[in-house]
Amino acid sequence: MDQCADEPLRELFSCDVMVGAWPNGRHHTTVVIASKGLKRLFASTDVRVADLGDISKRKDLCFEVVNYADICPAFDALWHSEACVAAGSSGRALYVKELGVASYDGPASTPTVKKIATQEAYVCGLLSRAGPRHKNIAEYLGCVVRDGCVAALVFPKYYETLAERLKRGCEPADVAEVVQGLRSAIAHLYTMDLSHNDVNPTNIMFAGRQDTTPILIDFDSCRELNKPLFKGCTDEWGDLNARTARKEHDDNAVELIEAHLKTYTKNFKAQVGQL
Repeated sequence: MDQCADEPLRELFSCDVMVGAWPNGRHHTTVVIASKGLKRLFASTDVRVADLGDISKRKDLCFEVVNYADICPAFDALWHSEACVAAGSSGRALYVKELGVASYDGPASTPTVKKIATQEAYVCGLLSRAGPRHKNIAEYLGCVVRDGCVAALVFPKYYETLAERLKRGCEPADVAEVVQGLRSAIAHLYTMDLSHNDVNPTNIMFAGRQDTTPILIDFDSCRELNKPLFKGCTDEWGDLNARTARKEHDDNAVELIEAHLKTYTKNFKAQVGQL
């Protein structure tokens, strides 16, 4: 009997896949990754993400099971620590990042997806062994194991990203404090011969609404220096043609963020002065 039969279908990730160069690209297909109990499911459709609605009610999504072993690293008790994510067990809000979801777009993508997931799990394990947690780097709490694989990574649930803070129209914090925190975080990565390679406002978070300490998150592009990248940076915040992990990717991104925050803060203060 299928133990997942009565479980709800839950969307984990969806994205529109475009073809052609921006800004003249056109919609090709939409990828949907879902879960049903402990199962991972994949489907594609011509419907754009904005029009998907409740995926459990759609009849045009033909889901296929995705095996964890195809897209996630094997659990190694000597390297990975298993996190307890039972409701209320930790006494704190948690964020569970499902591995192999954001990069998966069908069976052909499994080798690359598994490389990205394996690298991210490795980096998080490395960070957890690097002594006391750096205050400007996300705290890794362990992993979720399913079918003998590292299926998800567990972190505290932080309040908002830098991008979200700016979007809600408030002064982000002292620019110097944000920039100093980011530089301290990437310097810590450099001591482990790592570069983040995707520092951007959506990968910088704050623990609370009034908190001013930046926290660097998302290590699926993090890689040993001078090694080939499995996944690169974000458009407008780095070189999309970059193929190798380098310090300058992080240094340049912080400079872009600093300039962006200075411009935003100047405009913010000017608007407040007009009220």
